[in-house]
Amino acid sequence: MERAWIVASDFNCLLEEGDRLGRLVLDRECKEFRDCLGNCQLQDLKRVRAHFTWTNEQASEARVYSKIDRVLVKEDWTLVFPTAYAHFQPEQWLDHCPTAIHLEDGNSGGAKPFRYFDMWSSHPSVKDIVRTAWSHGVSGMRIFQVSRKLKEVKARLKTLNRQEYSEIRARYMACKDRLMSQKKIQEDKGNKQRWEEEGNMRAQFLGIRKDYYSFLNKKCKAK
Repeated sequence: MERAWIVASDFNCLLEEGDRLGRLVLDRECKEFRDCLGNCQLQDLKRVRAHFTWTNEQASEARVYSKIDRVLVKEDWTLVFPTAYAHFQPEQWLDHCPTAIHLEDGNSGGAKPFRYFDMWSSHPSVKDIVRTAWSHGVSGMRIFQVSRKLKEVKARLKTLNRQEYSEIRARYMACKDRLMSQKKIQEDKGNKQRWEEEGNMRAQFLGIRKDYYSFLNKKCKAK
């Protein structure tokens, strides 16, 4: 158990609620397998393509899809092969998805590494988002609990980024254009309302510019 190792198999077990489509997943179905992985300090290897790996091949509403085939690794294994990932291919004429394990990423289209953007820290809800994610109940060994909680934090931060910071360059340019148009206020110095509008718009622009520059800085460091 102290060495880096990998386990790939049809486990015929579910790990969480999203592992089956077409029939309800009960927590008692997952508990034994979840506890086993926690005790063995195993976690899913990065994966691409198919999410569900098995189907009962029934028609219409009787069709059930499940994620029961997995590639599991210990954390030490990911240190030896940091860019490795599992490619779950279409099942075609089989009832299970064939799986290929790639040890090197290259330009394979595998999952991109997660990066924390400093601009998220200024969002008023970020502390509550992290606190809620970290309080998510997880069974098993401590290292497994930490791993699962970090994945939950990452997922919620990605949602925050998608909802609040998507198309940040376009938002920056649009806000800049609006501010430049508002500069015409200088021709109407007696209009206090327009002065207040410019002040509010300037504050909004400075906030977006700070986030945009932070985004660019992180992107440059990543290259």
